[in-house]
Amino acid sequence: MRQFMVYFVLGGPGCGKGTQCELMSLRLKFKHLSVGQLLRDAIDKNSKHKQQIQEVINSGKIVPV
Repeated sequence: MRQFMVYFVLGGPGCGKGTQCELMSLRLKFKHLSVGQLLRDAIDKNSKHKQQIQEVINSGKIVPV
């Protein structure tokens, strides 16, 4: 069974999380997944959770799992 390492990079809006993750992913050869981008993609693709995601994002809250 393959094992994966998962890193979480936390910080406020605009602090450079995405920039740093992109740089690390190039240097360390891992895949960068942005939760914010995944949620925006779910909204754009009319996911069954689209309305809930959009309401939570617009209110500035953390999206529940």
